[in-house]
Amino acid sequence: MDSVEHVPAALALRQRPGVPGVRSTFGTSTELLNVLRLMFSRLGSHRCPNGHRQAPTIDVALNLNLTCPECRVEFYPPGAESMAFNSDGACPRCTGTGLVREVDEATLVPDPSRSISDGAVAPWSMFGLTVMPQVVAEFDVRTDVPYAELTDRERKIVMHGPAEKRHISVPSKNGKLFELNFTYRNARQAVQEALNNATSERGLSRVNKFLSVQVCPACHGTRLSEEVRSTLVDGINLAEATAKTLDEILVWAPGVVPTLPASRRSARTLPRSWAVSSTAGNRS
Repeated sequence: MDSVEHVPAALALRQRPGVPGVRSTFGTSTELLNVLRLMFSRLGSHRCPNGHRQAPTIDVALNLNLTCPECRVEFYPPGAESMAFNSDGACPRCTGTGLVREVDEATLVPDPSRSISDGAVAPWSMFGLTVMPQVVAEFDVRTDVPYAELTDRERKIVMHGPAEKRHISVPSKNGKLFELNFTYRNARQAVQEALNNATSERGLSRVNKFLSVQVCPACHGTRLSEEVRSTLVDGINLAEATAKTLDEILVWAPGVVPTLPASRRSARTLPRSWAVSSTAGNRS
């Protein structure tokens, strides 16, 4: 970092190092992202619910509803706070993290040469669902042959079968049989329930071996909802702006003013909070 000027006190020297997290970025820790969100809220071209693009207007700053000149629908444009990926602006698919965790079916049966009775379905053994082999047998799934030899129908039940009750006999330690009804938990559901109930790092580590982490297909890793990404300033959206380096932002931001309607321009210069010079490639 060559120099840091006029950035809020979040970067004060000798501050306690922040705890890293998926919702913390350079932009959030320095509050520079706040400036960008305010810029897109007040100067952006918003899109009405019917898809018509609106010209930037002072009505946004006055907290007034906008009326689309094309379809006459009234709508309230997103404010700066509602454009944050930590609140209402978050992508609903990944909840603002930019990543999604999916159950990886290839990990659920690590050794297809084993039978279900012999523990082929790993989540059932790991998460206390030891009666599931008996329950799945009630769906006419063979449990005494190698998993690799099961039919497509049988494998589909193992992975995606319905959460229906089945009557089974469970032996006690003294050999006595208990007649019980158990609700079936397929292999994927067993992992998902364990993930939902995990409250510690140890619990999460047990579940993570059955998951794959991927860039969110809905927001493409931007963390933002489609509504937030629909607002444009100088032809780009907030996700594209925050993908710029600090040097790129400093070049781009002043050029926004000539693109605005005359009523939205001001003789004032760029906010002093933009005065950041860096050779590093930090994204805002």
